[in-house]
Amino acid sequence: MRAVIVMALLTACLSPSEATSPVGTYALATIDGRAIPTSDDGAFVVRSSVTLQSNGVFLYSRVDSFPATPGAPNEATADFGAWTLTADSLLMRSDTRVYRGMLAGSQLLLVQGGASSAWLYTRQ
Repeated sequence: MRAVIVMALLTACLSPSEATSPVGTYALATIDGRAIPTSDDGAFVVRSSVTLQSNGVFLYSRVDSFPATPGAPNEATADFGAWTLTADSLLMRSDTRVYRGMLAGSQLLLVQGGASSAWLYTRQ
């Protein structure tokens, strides 16, 4: 339920939808309005990106440092799967995870970190 509230509140902050293809690469800009790099859910998030390919495949990557402090060793994670877009609602499913978000113009909003953090990506 909290994810729905977060999505509803932040949808107003996104740029209006444009009639352009969502295909492309999006880089993480902020988490809950804080510029990257920043701490979230026990990790220091260094960078993250989402690529939506024209064949319906998404690629997700994230680099964190542990412990959650600048200068700590980095750990990279990646995921991939299928994505679908219904109106402005984005659904990405991998073998292990489901990502939900909103797409508006050149901005992609994902709710992550136990459905409590709003991750805002911008198209590159």
